Amino acid sequence: MNKNKKIVVIDAANILRDDRGCIIRDEDGNRLTQMRPERLISVLRFVEENGGEPIALLRNGTYHSGRKKSNTDDPRYGDWGLVEAAISSNKVQRVSDEDDMYCVHYALQNEALIISRDKFRDHKKLNPELDWDRVSELKISDYNFIKGDFVSPSLLKNLSKLDPQEVIEQIEYDNDADALQPTGKVDDDNNDQPSHIDEITDTNVVMVDEIILLDELYAILYSLTSDDGQCNLSAVVNQLAGEFLNQEGTPLNNNWPAGWTVDLKKYVNSITNDNRKVTTWIRDNLPFGFEIRKAELIRFG
Repeated sequence: MNKNKKIVVIDAANILRDDRGCIIRDEDGNRLTQMRPERLISVLRFVEENGGEPIALLRNGTYHSGRKKSNTDDPRYGDWGLVEAAISSNKVQRVSDEDDMYCVHYALQNEALIISRDKFRDHKKLNPELDWDRVSELKISDYNFIKGDFVSPSLLKNLSKLDPQEVIEQIEYDNDADALQPTGKVDDDNNDQPSHIDEITDTNVVMVDEIILLDELYAILYSLTSDDGQCNLSAVVNQLAGEFLNQEGTPLNNNWPAGWTVDLKKYVNSITNDNRKVTTWIRDNLPFGFEIRKAELIRFG
């Protein structure tokens, strides 16, 4: 890191899953999850072009989810090659699924700004010893994407305090722009793959599948409750089936085959090595800020 530049730590999963302005819904009007690599690249470029030095921290669950969908033509998922290129150029770093705390600790240690819309409520309760007032001062949450461009008045104001000469020097970023160009679909059969990509073996494939399963659950929960803070539990089950059983649309409108709920249960249990109903598995894995009241899932955090 360049000590003369303001460091900006980015909650990469937060940005990748941000669908504001490009929402896609199913036939029942439920919001569908997306993965938008181009938005993460837009943030990285904004920070660099305004004199800052970005480092995006990406949770492993979201990385594996995005990589798994890298060869799909589903319009909900962008070019994952952009993320792989950013990892190769050290602009994105993978961390464990405690990505929020990595962002917080890194920001406090380096007086770095934090780009995230997370309120950190659960982390504040579990880690009261941290300087959360300072975290609030460092956090940038007033941002949006307008026609694909990242826009943040607060971040721009903070970066504008830098020495103008530093900003001029940073424009040399353009010479390295090729590092963040789309690389196309990820080739799983490529033996010359970069060293940052985990080798999937029989011993860890189940672990990766469980990480992906949880990441998709969390993404679905946040997406479905983004409109009014609640959704029906059946909508969560439907979207899990859509993601992992490759079912399109909704059960009633698209005539899903009989027994799909049994197939979903078998799929989840094969990964978790358990024997639970899918709804029980969802209940047992709710993130902080969610609860189930009868058949409704409520988001209060």
